[in-house]
Amino acid sequence: MSDTFDLSAPDFVARPYKQVGKETLRIRQQWEHYRTLFDEGEERIELLSERTGSFFKVLQETYLDDTILSVVRIIEEEKRHDKYVLSRLKDAVEDDGRENLASDLSSRLNEIRNLRPALKKRRDKLIAHRDKDALEGDVEFPDLSPGGIEEVLTHTEDFLNQIDAEYDDSEVAYEALVETSGADALITSLKQAIDYVDAIEEGEVPIERFCNSQYYSA
Repeated sequence: MSDTFDLSAPDFVARPYKQVGKETLRIRQQWEHYRTLFDEGEERIELLSERTGSFFKVLQETYLDDTILSVVRIIEEEKRHDKYVLSRLKDAVEDDGRENLASDLSSRLNEIRNLRPALKKRRDKLIAHRDKDALEGDVEFPDLSPGGIEEVLTHTEDFLNQIDAEYDDSEVAYEALVETSGADALITSLKQAIDYVDAIEEGEVPIERFCNSQYYSA
């Protein structure tokens, strides 16, 4: 995977492309974990809270907040040269004389930014600055659904793949690179654990078996 985001382009294009691509893949990885854990319906949420108190609720909020922060960061207008964002990457493509591609990227970037109000307002008021009025419920926010985040993320991946197609006639299959077996295994283990505890409480499995288990004292 180390060469996934290597681009046959001048360094001033290849470097921001690689950094934004790697960050987009990181966000995609986190987002797929979030969806596996928290976006599979009410029964999944009940499973996660069955024996764990508020632990998964805190984890859900942390995953969602970081996803929003990360997505808004790379789609914002940013002129500083130490920031790797889509706008800087579009400018680099234009500096490389690829006017048609730069024009297409500019249009796609506008489409992405048209989708961001719900994300940005939450980032500004609830996550980054913890605004008093917002925390007390006195600020109205645009509707935000998992589908809205997915749409912004997909458009971002398409933006990057337009550049990949121009320079290398290829594309990155972001979702195919994501590994979710850990989240899936966690869900399976929770189901088994709850069933096991029920079996102990019902006397079907002796408590001594649990006390003598491999990780009892972990």
